Amino acid sequence: MTFDEAVSMIERIKEIAVSVPIKGRFIQSFFIGPTDWKLMATFMTIRVQRGEDAAISEFLGKSFSVYGVSETNTEGGIPRLDMTVLDDFEKIIGN
Repeated sequence: MTFDEAVSMIERIKEIAVSVPIKGRFIQSFFIGPTDWKLMATFMTIRVQRGEDAAISEFLGKSFSVYGVSETNTEGGIPRLDMTVLDDFEKIIGN
C-alpha cells in the first residue's frame, strides 16, 4: 500500500486494534514502515539520521505496511518492542 493508504488505514482501525489482543499481543501504538522487511534497517537509519519525512520521501513508490507495536519488559527490565503486521486486519475482523 502507499504511505497515504497506510495512514488512512491507521485512522480506520486505531480504535479497534488497540483494544483487542492480536496474535497474543496488545497493540499499544502503530508504525508505518516498508513492507519488505529487508529494507527496514535502511528506513530506520534514514529516519534516525535525517528524520521521518526524509525516510518517507526516500521510500515513496515502494510498498508500506502498518505495524502494531507491543511493548513488554524483559527480565532485565529492558523494553522489548514486538511488531505485528496489520495489513490484513480489516479483512480478519470482517469475517
